[in-house]
Amino acid sequence: MFFFILEQLNADLRSELDLMLTLKMKDFRSNQMRNITRDHLLDYLFNVKWKRRDKIVTCDIVNDIFDVTASQIFDYLRNESIKSARQARIEDFNDLISR
Repeated sequence: MFFFILEQLNADLRSELDLMLTLKMKDFRSNQMRNITRDHLLDYLFNVKWKRRDKIVTCDIVNDIFDVTASQIFDYLRNESIKSARQARIEDFNDLISR
């Protein structure tokens, strides 16, 4: 979903977003948070932080990206996995269940 929104951003704003994401990912890596991917970060930003915004300006991009913590992303991912598990059937978990 966020890829469609990214395509709608103008080149300058997309460039700013890319730079901030790169810096934030370096910050996560320097703090040993190697499980968080760029897609996780983007998904969190577009589906939580920017979900109800019609317009995103550069100062919001900078502030929101640098304010995101690893625990916020992990909480978001946990909640998303719980939501997706609700739709699953018991057979989908056969590899986790010992026989």
